[in-house]
Amino acid sequence: TTGGQLAAFEAWLGPQVNFEEQVEGGLTERLLAFLGRAPVIFFGADTPDLSAAHVHMAMEGLTTHEVVIGPATDGGYYLIGMRAPYPELLTDMPWSTDQVLPETLKRLDALGIVPLLLERLSDCDRPEDLTLWPDLADGRKTLVAQSVAE
Repeated sequence: TTGGQLAAFEAWLGPQVNFEEQVEGGLTERLLAFLGRAPVIFFGADTPDLSAAHVHMAMEGLTTHEVVIGPATDGGYYLIGMRAPYPELLTDMPWSTDQVLPETLKRLDALGIVPLLLERLSDCDRPEDLTLWPDLADGRKTLVAQSVAE
């Protein structure tokens, strides 16, 4: 987390989940800093439809799959979970492009890993994306976390 309130995260996902402050640096550096603590699940807070149920599905998915991915409609993903550290899934990644998910799947295929894919969701990267969530645009819905996306 960065800039979020621990109580809000715990209310959303429950107190049994460990939350840690992000390190400084770009997205790759922030993710790699915690990869050694695998199993891990990384998710961004720029996906208004992301629910605790999605995170719980990812947690459950890691009991049967090495990698769990929540694909985003823009070609990236809103969530990635790993049972073991796979730094090659996070380094030299074309972040913030529509190639993130295809590149991740290509790298997983090369590793012989079949990921569990969760429901595809839209994320909110630009002001025009707010049209998908009118409640967000007028302030009726609030997010509980700061985004990890660049």
